[in-house]
Amino acid sequence: MRPKLLLVLTLILLAACGGQPTADGQTGRVEVTRLVEVEVTRLVETEVEVTRLVETVVTAPPPPTSPPPPTAEIDPTAYIAGSNIIPDDLPAGDPGLVVIAAGPPSDFGVIPVVIRNNTDAPVYNLEISATARDAAGSVLGTGPGRDIVPALVPPGGIAFGRILFEDTPLDGATIEYLVTGEPDPGTIFIRRNLEVIEHNLVGGNVVGTLLNSNTAALDLINVAVICFDDALTPTTARDSYTDQESVEAGAQLPFSVDLLGDEAQCGRYLLAARGTETD
Repeated sequence: MRPKLLLVLTLILLAACGGQPTADGQTGRVEVTRLVEVEVTRLVETEVEVTRLVETVVTAPPPPTSPPPPTAEIDPTAYIAGSNIIPDDLPAGDPGLVVIAAGPPSDFGVIPVVIRNNTDAPVYNLEISATARDAAGSVLGTGPGRDIVPALVPPGGIAFGRILFEDTPLDGATIEYLVTGEPDPGTIFIRRNLEVIEHNLVGGNVVGTLLNSNTAALDLINVAVICFDDALTPTTARDSYTDQESVEAGAQLPFSVDLLGDEAQCGRYLLAARGTETD
């Protein structure tokens, strides 16, 4: 604004210096002087007003920020359903990621296990491996975990699945477990939990309906069931993929898990489901 103000003053002063004489012999300098004073006053007032407007815009407080978007996961404790048993019925366990219950090995070297997250943070994608040792402490064999669900386990929450020892001789063996997990779901092959909104044991199958409460579609939906006896010892663990390969966000789909003749051992059971985010 100041260069323009100086230019206007210069022009006005030049006009004043070149004023023509009036009829009474006086020049028009008085009139020009008044014009200059009026014009300068107007220009100064304009500059002050513009300065105030600029300062007001610059110092205006920023607009409030929008709240963060909701997370992809809802309450993790909503993902485990059961019949005649709840997760809190099971032992608390030691600190860390620990196996709190394990069943006897089947004829095929399969051991159903329950894990509790006794840390202060949620964990994703639990993995478990086991080592069998004889009475002298010698290693008999190792076995990996399979179909551990849910995909997200909150602090104090549980997950379950099974260990596959296959041909390892397990009579009288002591089993050692190593459980690990991730602090986040990762960036590829992201697994999400599904809600079990209804379930029932019918004949030799656990059947029901799942709900995808996540913000993305899921595929490869796996449903797992673990059964318990009256002493709350795991007896068997089964899993199955749903007939539908994928489910959209907010949609439902049915499921059925065949207990393969072990339904008599499933008076109490827990179940959970997980799927993988599609691109």
